[in-house]
Amino acid sequence: MQFSIYLFLLFCFTTLAIFYLFPKKARPFILFTSSFLFYGLCDFRFLGLLILEILLTFFIANEISKHSDNSKKSKCYLVLGILSVLGILAGFKYFDFFIEHFSLSFKSVLLPLGISYYSFKAISYLIDVFKKTRMVETSFVSYATYISFFPHLICGPILRSNTITEPIKKGLSYNPNLFRQGVLLLTSGLFKKIVIADRIAAYTNTIFNSPESFPSFALLLALLLFALQLYCDFGGYSEIAVGITKMFGISCEDNFKRPYFALNIRDFWRRWHISLSSWLRDYIYIPLGGNRKGNARKFFNTLATFGVCGIWHGNALHFILWGLWHGVFNSLTPKQDVTKFSLPTKILAFFLTFSIVLFGWLLFRIESFDALRLFLSHLIFDFSLNISAITNSLLPFTYANTCMAHFLTTLIFTFILFIQEYLQEKQKDKEYLFFGIHLFCIFLFCQTGNSPFLYANF
Repeated sequence: MQFSIYLFLLFCFTTLAIFYLFPKKARPFILFTSSFLFYGLCDFRFLGLLILEILLTFFIANEISKHSDNSKKSKCYLVLGILSVLGILAGFKYFDFFIEHFSLSFKSVLLPLGISYYSFKAISYLIDVFKKTRMVETSFVSYATYISFFPHLICGPILRSNTITEPIKKGLSYNPNLFRQGVLLLTSGLFKKIVIADRIAAYTNTIFNSPESFPSFALLLALLLFALQLYCDFGGYSEIAVGITKMFGISCEDNFKRPYFALNIRDFWRRWHISLSSWLRDYIYIPLGGNRKGNARKFFNTLATFGVCGIWHGNALHFILWGLWHGVFNSLTPKQDVTKFSLPTKILAFFLTFSIVLFGWLLFRIESFDALRLFLSHLIFDFSLNISAITNSLLPFTYANTCMAHFLTTLIFTFILFIQEYLQEKQKDKEYLFFGIHLFCIFLFCQTGNSPFLYANF
């Protein structure tokens, strides 16, 4: 389902107003109610499924805790809980894959909104209770709010349970510092999403849908812009979600930390979709043995972890290939302190890392081997750079005499983003200056209309 960012913001601001009009005791119930109302408004058909999974995992977690002295029984409940959640997830997410590849005569099924995100949250909670890294949650309202928390329901981040349940227990008070941080993140995320990502979405869709119809330079430009679009769309949403969370008085870690400044693939995954990468590390990689059982086992564990990452993204082989692509390079990358690289080494490391990530995004975006082969063949063997090629490559921005202006404004916005993130990387963030710039750009240059999120489909 596609859900407009403008309707999402309207719901968030309405809930915030109601939230602070009521006393502290009522606020957890407002978050609880609004989260289920939000899901019902998005897709009422699967609201029952969300409630069922919450009830199931809440009950199983209590049984795990109740039998914590009996490790065998406790482990049985844990396995039951994980298999139940994974069974529901796999049933909806990969049913169409088996229909297609095994020629089964069944109708396809719709994917429930946010199922990948709330399923991983439920699994992490069950494992944490089993490992006693957190106490079992006695309040159903707190637990249900954690699983269904509406700012994170569309595309994450995948927070750990204590991040939501602990503030609810302590009382949700107005925190002016958190609220200020939330407003800054909200405007930064909106700038990324509706000024940059939505501006270039039409171009990347046009080129990728019919790459053979355009000059090879257009393919290169579309690939570069898709990398920017994906980051600004998903990273922008994450900033909006984290910002809204902070405005409710709940502290929340960033989900992205300037990933395209990474100097190796390990560094990239410490910056990209941090909540997912840390989840995979803590609940897949480390339980498999991590790096404790020799290099061969470490290589297998890394590939398995990134294979799960690919499978989590979708029921297609190109997602698995994308995950394994990153898994291989993560395995081959030695532990390095990238901050100690010399300037020439940093420049070389940046271009090498970005090239690996960029090809990964090509695997991520193109859905078939034939399409990938045609794209690469046209890009590499038919490449030419002249006035005609450049003109025909810029034309798809608007198919009018405004195409050059559209391209140049995109470059300007990208430059603003680069300067902002460069200063953040150097810990010289001019937050109020960029707050003003973001507001100016949002009011004058935002893309209106339906504005879905790329990661809402995962």
